Order: sequence, then structure tokens, then C-alpha cells
Amino acid sequence: MPLVCPHHFLSPPTPFPLKASLEQPGSESIEPDARARLLRFTPASFYSMALVVDNSTLAQAALAVHDVLERNSLAHVFLGGFELALLGNTRGTKDIDVEVAKPFIRGFQKVREAFEADEAFLVFNGTTEEGIRAIWGRAVGVDILMRGGGRFPRSTMNLTIGPPLPFGRTQPTLPFLTPTHLLIEKVRCAGERLKVVDVIDILFIYDTLAVRNSRIDLSKVRRRLTEDEIARARSNHPEIGRVLDAIAVA
Repeated sequence: MPLVCPHHFLSPPTPFPLKASLEQPGSESIEPDARARLLRFTPASFYSMALVVDNSTLAQAALAVHDVLERNSLAHVFLGGFELALLGNTRGTKDIDVEVAKPFIRGFQKVREAFEADEAFLVFNGTTEEGIRAIWGRAVGVDILMRGGGRFPRSTMNLTIGPPLPFGRTQPTLPFLTPTHLLIEKVRCAGERLKVVDVIDILFIYDTLAVRNSRIDLSKVRRRLTEDEIARARSNHPEIGRVLDAIAVA
């Protein structure tokens, strides 16, 4: 399963207004403790999630996710729309995507319990142990992805997040996928779903990070993608054909 398109297998965030949403079919996926905590929020009658969240709020959410994972000694790497925003993509996002190195023993449970123990997060029930859906601060969706079998990415890079700080203060950095690995996963994702956001992201990654800035190893992308993965991406999204052609001859 591709790493960066989690929304087709993770539970969606709760629809709002809040009080009405807790009476809708499917609300049983919210655990009792989470339901009670939601209703204690002020104001209690409405809870809205924006279609796009500003980068400052996303940065706060990412730092909160990072803190939870660091406290529990869980290796992780950020990716997806927030990373693309930091790299210059302007499409916007409302979620934080993070991959966690799944522990060998009680891996899924350990990761889930780590977020359930932090009151800043509301954790939803899902249908798979490959990922967890949560909400931070009533504003930002968090998709926590897990791949076992030693498949955690070997190559990562640190990116500075948040607005500039006063002189003498160091901006925080977080670990992210390299642009090469981000393109690999995005092409895989494009083969799994029909969403225009994948076209936008792939064209941005290729035009800006590969062509203009030479930050992508296209030959490595070609080696890591199978012919079937490329064919599915091309079938779903003919608009990225020129990118796939460039990968094929790299």
C-alpha cells in the first residue's frame, strides 16, 4: 500500500456540527472517552475543520506529534501535504502525515496508546492496523502510518518549520522524507486513487524539485517503482505522463 495516500483506509475525521455528528451513523467509531472529551470542548455545539489549515497551525500540530513520538522513543518521519507546503507547493492541506517505525511487539497498540495518553489528541477507531486517524487541537487531522517488516525509510532530511524566530533563537526542525522518496510514494499513490491532488503534487515535485532544483534522483525512482505501479499511475492520471516518461528513461 502506498505510504502517502492514507485517507482511503483510515477513519475520516468526525463531520460537524459536533453535537449532531455524534448522533449520526458511523459515530460509534468514536470511543466513549473521546466522545466525552469532545463534548467538553468549548464551544460545545460546533466544531469545524477547515478545508485548508495555515502552515503555522500545521507546524504546531507537527511539533505536538513529534513530541508524543519522541517521548515514547518511536522513530518517525513526516511527509505528504505539509512537507510539500514547506518545499513551496501552494495547494494547501489540512492534515499532518507521519510514518512511524512500527515496533515488533505490540506495535500498533504502543503507537495508539501513545496518542490516546495525550489530551491534545482525539483518536478514532479504524479498520486496519496499518494506520491511525487522530485530530489535534480541534483543527488538524493527523494520519499516523505504520509499515512493518523493516520497511521504514532509510533516507530522511530535516526541514525547518514555523515562522522566523528572533535573533539568537533556533527554529525547530523535523525529519521528512527526501524529495526522491516523496516522488516514489506519490507515484504509487497516484496508481491507487483518482484524486487531482496527486497530479498537482507530482507535477510540483518534478518541475520544481527535479528539473529546476535537481534534488531528485530519477534513476532511483525508476529502480524503486515497478512497471505495474507506473502503468496504474499513467492509467489513472494521463496528465503526469511526461513525468512518468522521464522516470522511464532515467
